[in-house]
Amino acid sequence: MSEKGDRQKKFLSAEQRLAYVNKKKKELLESCTSCGSCLKHCPIFVQGKYKDRKPRKIMEKVLDLAKNDHYSEEAAYTVLTCTICGECTSYCPEKLIPLLIFRAGLEELSHLGKAPPSTPDFTESLSIVQLKPSDIKWISTIPEEPEQVDIVLYPGCDSIRAPHEILTHIDILEKMNLNFVTLWGEEFCCGFKGYSVNDFEKGDKLAKTLISAIEAFKPKILLLPCGQCYFQFKRTLSRLFSFSFEFIYFPQFLLQNIDKIKFSNEINKVITYHDSCKIARAVRDFDTTR
Repeated sequence: MSEKGDRQKKFLSAEQRLAYVNKKKKELLESCTSCGSCLKHCPIFVQGKYKDRKPRKIMEKVLDLAKNDHYSEEAAYTVLTCTICGECTSYCPEKLIPLLIFRAGLEELSHLGKAPPSTPDFTESLSIVQLKPSDIKWISTIPEEPEQVDIVLYPGCDSIRAPHEILTHIDILEKMNLNFVTLWGEEFCCGFKGYSVNDFEKGDKLAKTLISAIEAFKPKILLLPCGQCYFQFKRTLSRLFSFSFEFIYFPQFLLQNIDKIKFSNEINKVITYHDSCKIARAVRDFDTTR
């Protein structure tokens, strides 16, 4: 399931995309009846601060925030704790995508100056205490004349919360004796930090920076362990930009190359692997990781 980027024949400007998104957002907000069914079935809301409040009442406040910029603690808490897992979509009687309403609410919080930074300081501190300088096995600054590799591994900016996961991916590729380089750093992003708040100029700039850094190594394949990054490349970047490499979700790559992985120890345990919400509910791939 490797894919390449194809330049769109008719490229929409950031202004045109913003106008389109705002139109669709208005239609979405007008269609929501605030029934609360999405929150009633939300795995986060039913465990959260307002779990004993009526979902309909909370959803009314969320819609009031998204439509009218009316701030409330209930609405702010609800949109900030949304993990965009997409579970709510299955329960909306209007066949809407409720998580987009929560994203719209988050956008309004940003306009009101009440949204948190995209990468809280504690995550950076957490990353630092988990690693020694000698543990770092990735490149965050592109050399002037980088060596060509077959594969670039890009873990995604969210990996700052769990750098040990990057090392695990690296260990697997090393044991497969592949010619690869790991590209990771805070300045690299698939564009989500911009696109998620409808800042298309920022999103495009971030995406171009990342694609240019990857292209510098002239790889055949880009490996993406992050479900959000894979979704971003599949649904957005491959339609907006051209690039010479193929991109593939890391579990898909492992499935295709399982014969290259040598297992040395038997593990007599039951192991549960949680599907990426973005891969399962947005890409609709329920099979690869399982």
